[in-house]
Amino acid sequence: MKKSEGLSWMRMKSKYLVMAGIVGIMLAVLTGCGNGAEDSGNDREEIELHEPKGTAVNTEPVRRRNLYNATVYEGAVYPYVEEYSFPVVQRFGSYGALIGDTVQKGDILVNADEEAALEKLKDLEEKLRETEEEYTEFKTKKEEELYIQNLELERLKGIVENLEEDMPEETVTDKDGKQIPNPDYAAWQSEYVRWEGERSLKDYDIQVNEEALRQHKELYQLDYEYYNSQIQELRAQRKDARVVSQISGVVVNMGYYIKGQMLARGEAVAAVADMERKYIKCGSIARRLLVNAADLYVFVNGKRYEIQYEGSDRRSTTFTFSDEENELEVGDYAVVVLKTDYREDVLTVPSDSVYQEGTAQVVYVLEEGQSIARTVETGMDDGMYVEILSGLSEGELVVSQGRRAGTEEAVLERKTRQRAYTGTGYAIMPVTTVVSNPVENGVVVSEGNLLRTNNHVSKGEALMSVRVEADELDIASRETALKRAEERLADLEAEGREEDEEDIAKRRKSIEEQEKELAEIRRDAGVTEICSPVDGFLQYLPIETGQTMEKGAMAALVADEGFACLMVDISENRTLNYGDELTISYKDHNNADQVTQCRVLTLGACGQDCYMGSDVALMSVPEEVLDELPLTDGNVYGNQIRLYRPTGYVNRMENVILVPAEAVTVQSGRTYVDVMGEDGNVMPTAFLAGGSDRDYYWVVEGLTEGMKICWE
Repeated sequence: MKKSEGLSWMRMKSKYLVMAGIVGIMLAVLTGCGNGAEDSGNDREEIELHEPKGTAVNTEPVRRRNLYNATVYEGAVYPYVEEYSFPVVQRFGSYGALIGDTVQKGDILVNADEEAALEKLKDLEEKLRETEEEYTEFKTKKEEELYIQNLELERLKGIVENLEEDMPEETVTDKDGKQIPNPDYAAWQSEYVRWEGERSLKDYDIQVNEEALRQHKELYQLDYEYYNSQIQELRAQRKDARVVSQISGVVVNMGYYIKGQMLARGEAVAAVADMERKYIKCGSIARRLLVNAADLYVFVNGKRYEIQYEGSDRRSTTFTFSDEENELEVGDYAVVVLKTDYREDVLTVPSDSVYQEGTAQVVYVLEEGQSIARTVETGMDDGMYVEILSGLSEGELVVSQGRRAGTEEAVLERKTRQRAYTGTGYAIMPVTTVVSNPVENGVVVSEGNLLRTNNHVSKGEALMSVRVEADELDIASRETALKRAEERLADLEAEGREEDEEDIAKRRKSIEEQEKELAEIRRDAGVTEICSPVDGFLQYLPIETGQTMEKGAMAALVADEGFACLMVDISENRTLNYGDELTISYKDHNNADQVTQCRVLTLGACGQDCYMGSDVALMSVPEEVLDELPLTDGNVYGNQIRLYRPTGYVNRMENVILVPAEAVTVQSGRTYVDVMGEDGNVMPTAFLAGGSDRDYYWVVEGLTEGMKICWE
């Protein structure tokens, strides 16, 4: 717009005012009063324009800049992960692998508790065996009887048939020619009735035995089918009693369970990661933002990588990425950059220089020492600078609040950015042994614990003093029954009859079983202590003095001393990623100060849910320091034993440009820094910050190494 056009337009809109009015307007412009700088470019303050009288004002040239409207999301490089669970309800038995272990496809991760199932299976198999033996014995005996009976029947049939062939006439003719009863026939008939009766009886006996065999076979088949179906069902359950890894990789999550603890069907108990299959994960991003993104990429260690949306869940968004040189490692800190809008190398003016007059947007342009109103068309506004689509040319001076070159200067350099971390962690020992009440006969009463929790215990060391209240009447009754059984056996053996041999064998077996049961009852009655079956740390003693214990009840819980890790709370500061190393300070057994490095074994805030969600991270304890690292001190909270404070640096990103925090201007969430050109002029320049701390902002985009910046 030419000067004359601007003056003509102003005359149409207003009259000249006195200098005081102009000064008032200029003061409003200079101080930004009512500026609405944080509003969008189409929501400018409406003012009454006046023809200026040449008052000196602050100005800024129209320049080309990059403008950004973008959001960054913290994330990391994550591996491909599979979570595993039992397909049916099971009780936890033991670990096949531990967190941090490398496993192959097909390796067992978790075993179900099969003791009860195995006991039942053993009982069913024994019943099936006894059923088969009893039926086989019965069948053999009956078949032998039938064989003999059939032979006898054939003999009797032969006698009867011979008699039938030799049957005499019923009558004979006497000397007088009369028919009279044949004496031979009467004798024959008597003999025939006798043998036919014996044949009929034998035939009946055979039918009775055959029917008994048939019925016994039917009963046997019913019992066999029942026991066999139960056995097959238990065996099928045993096939589901293993959680097996379906991929080769590293165990990155593992649930903490006690033997016998019920595990729901589908409850994730372990997670394995394939470290060769990598993704980018960050906090959850709305799908609509991704679909409408003007630009989308990930920034890691000073470099941009292209990404593609893979999927989302309630806590995270996943991307695949292009890394042809295989530079990225699992656990690398990353930020996902999502630009909703951006402009490259466009004409811009300060946002505070643009005003709204009705439907028109106006700036003041300094021409020949005078401020002249100019109508402009604006585009994108980032809160500090606005894009000019028309009405201004590069280099023209517009009235604004103005910026002065600062006295502090620095040259931008690439450095390593990392965040100091101090956390709170506890030592945990997830592999445990349940010490159960070993007494099966009698009432067990605790007479007091002999050790305190968190003490080290040795295999065989007494944990609790107990007394067993045995059933003396039951013992006396069993002793009497055993004595009588022995006396009856002795009588049979003394008689020495061959037909008693089978009965004698059964009585001997019964006596052996009675003796065994009685010995077990007497042994249980003599128990005075419950001892640890393993070496480890005593974690839990649930029984109080005077309290009775049920058969098989937990008497104590002992942790395996051979494996420990640190559990670090990250619920409020989700900064730890897989592979991060932190320092643990401690005093060894000689009271000397020591340090060790612990490595994060679990995934970060976007990781799996199966251990304790994402609110904790588990860290390895080096095996070489397990013997000297004090794992217990009496401060117990569940399975958390000793408090530690891991320290170190996390969220490490190498080769990034750092900008002193005091040099950065933040406007509407956008970051700017004053860049000095070779001519000494200052140009406020927007940049995308990946993050910041008290001292520095670090740059994702917009600034280059070697730029000179300044600030007041």
